[in-house]
Amino acid sequence: MKKLLLLIAISLQIVYADILVVVSERSSIQNLDKHEVKRIFLDKTRFFPNGEKVQVVEGISENVKNAFYSLVTNKSKSQLRAYWAKQIFTGKGRPPRKMKEDKLLHYLAQNPNAISYISTEQMSNSLKVLYKIKR
Repeated sequence: MKKLLLLIAISLQIVYADILVVVSERSSIQNLDKHEVKRIFLDKTRFFPNGEKVQVVEGISENVKNAFYSLVTNKSKSQLRAYWAKQIFTGKGRPPRKMKEDKLLHYLAQNPNAISYISTEQMSNSLKVLYKIKR
């Protein structure tokens, strides 16, 4: 019973944790606004505001992904799926590359032009926050 309660408590922390848009601490980018984040993650631009090429990657956590896209783009899971289907079909864009969370954090730390979103619990010293989304 104690294990179940602990699991529920941890799950609730993840579900309600803030979401951070992050890059490597070595990145020259200092911050982004919501509009810039939206354009980058919907593949409307492939460059940071300073002109550097951006590599968008995301973890496999559906809870964090759904919350991120809902809060930043106002798109539901089904709307986002339809959006990417259209982008792929018309050749206008492609969805972010997916990685397991442990690989994602390492990849972000090693690649200054990579960007992703994570929950606050995943934050490490090797990353820099560009934008914070309150839940």
